[in-house]
Amino acid sequence: MRRCAELQQRCRTPLLFGGTTSLRVHGIDVPTALEDEPITVVYTSDKSRHRIADAQGFQWQHPVRFVIKEGLRVVSPETAWLMLAHRLEPIDVVALGDALMRRHRELQRTTLEQLREDVGKFTVATHQLGMRMPRGFDACLDALDVMREGTDSMPESTMRLTLMMWGLPCPEVNPAIGVAAAGRDAPARRYFADCAYPDLKLMVEYDGKHHEDRWEKDLRRLDDLAAAGWTRVGASHEDFRDEQSAREFAQRVAQRMTMLSGRRVEVSGPLTIHKLAVRARRQARGAR
Repeated sequence: MRRCAELQQRCRTPLLFGGTTSLRVHGIDVPTALEDEPITVVYTSDKSRHRIADAQGFQWQHPVRFVIKEGLRVVSPETAWLMLAHRLEPIDVVALGDALMRRHRELQRTTLEQLREDVGKFTVATHQLGMRMPRGFDACLDALDVMREGTDSMPESTMRLTLMMWGLPCPEVNPAIGVAAAGRDAPARRYFADCAYPDLKLMVEYDGKHHEDRWEKDLRRLDDLAAAGWTRVGASHEDFRDEQSAREFAQRVAQRMTMLSGRRVEVSGPLTIHKLAVRARRQARGAR
């Protein structure tokens, strides 16, 4: 915010901040591929274009929603998602959409229902202007069908989507797991798994960097869950380095599913995000 305010002070006309700058102002995770982006100033016409040192310009002539943050005009989270879609891989478009709907309330910027409504309004407004949809819009439409509310991080989203792309069922996101206490008078404990298949008591979790105090708590948590009959498969960023690594990760999960269910589970694919979205739409129509 400080750097944005400094840029605004150098300009007589109000600036509109968008792209990854909007994400940062709204406290939303920035995709790894775009982490080094400079401050982005949006201009809606050639007349409104600003050439500002230490900032990049981004032309956006489509409908735009913005909010006022500490006196600055900042593109809404939903519009920022639409703006950035053409710069991202389809899996990252989904992960960024997930990031707008975090599990913790203070990090939630929208809901899936609200995002669908906003995209619908954007579509109508764009058509009324006689314009084509922006680049990356189809990826956003696909993402709406495979996004999930209640995630905690982008790696968790990548992990879930990787399993689905290799033919495994969509795991449940951040399910609450109750664990009975060892002592008679001790209260039961409640834990959350990154994602899980509750019917198999199988959880799949992303292992990031841990602080020492967090590590000690996690050891207690893992002991409690193991004692309650839960099996855990861990993942790291190395598991998503390339297609072969992703396949091997999915195979590890499939092997545990086979062991726990007594039925052979195999990986297949990989499916694209578009194919996953088409499948989700068909399933939704069949459920009506």
